[in-house]
Amino acid sequence: SAADLTTKLKRGDVDAMVTIVSAQRPAPQAPTAQPGAPATITGYDVTLTTSNASPTTGATAAAIISGISDKVNLGYAGVTPGHEAIQLTSSNVEGTKFSYIDFALPGQLGFSLLSIAIFGTAFGFIVLKRTLVFKRIFATPTRPTTIILAQGTSRLIIAAAQVAVLLGVGVVAFHFQLANGALTFFEMMFVGLFGLVTFLGLGLLIAGNFRDENAVGPIINLITLPQFLLAGTFFPITALPSWLQPIANVLPLAFMNEALRNIASRGDNLWDVRQQLLGLLIWGIVTYILAIRTFKWE
Repeated sequence: SAADLTTKLKRGDVDAMVTIVSAQRPAPQAPTAQPGAPATITGYDVTLTTSNASPTTGATAAAIISGISDKVNLGYAGVTPGHEAIQLTSSNVEGTKFSYIDFALPGQLGFSLLSIAIFGTAFGFIVLKRTLVFKRIFATPTRPTTIILAQGTSRLIIAAAQVAVLLGVGVVAFHFQLANGALTFFEMMFVGLFGLVTFLGLGLLIAGNFRDENAVGPIINLITLPQFLLAGTFFPITALPSWLQPIANVLPLAFMNEALRNIASRGDNLWDVRQQLLGLLIWGIVTYILAIRTFKWE
């Protein structure tokens, strides 16, 4: 019924509703009209109803219905095929077909690298501080720089393996597309590890100012959750409200996600994503300066 269709339309279960009612119309006065031609013809009142619940597909339905009605009206007006003032010829170019995995996997890579850098670094350092491991290490000739480099290198190795596994599973099991094959794979590895170094700065900044896991948890969530939700991990940033998009676009995870997607889907090289890499570099410089100035070993 019309009521059921309207309910489904509001929920987005159907894309559009078309109501067609026959009606008498004055006959068009075509140049080729014969004497004694009928003064009226049987026409139709066509009502198209769409909903904001399906704006894109609703617009597609409107274009289809409009095209059909225009073609029928031309026929009523006496314009025969081949005599239209504007004739349209369509052609199709074979292009790359993308699926949701081509959008989702780069976001998942960024998600996992940010988690490794912040959660692993912050909680790992806090445990070492709380259990006085750092205090005992400082009784040896070990320098603080060595500790930082060791922690960062271990996470880089773990992250490299994780990126390789995720990309491999994506390509083999879900047909994730690498625009330039092996070259794209290594470029994504580089961007991922470059971004991880930046994210480690955030982890060190948090780890250096807290020594209790209960206190650091909310701070980590305050930093990571907005990035998980706003930085284009699960849906495009363009889907956000217009006032929020400028903020989301400058988040460090947003820079990484965009660089990874452009390399994987568009075939961009590292020079093409230099703006995103520059954004990550700026974030890294700022966070490392703050971490160095505020870090507390005990």
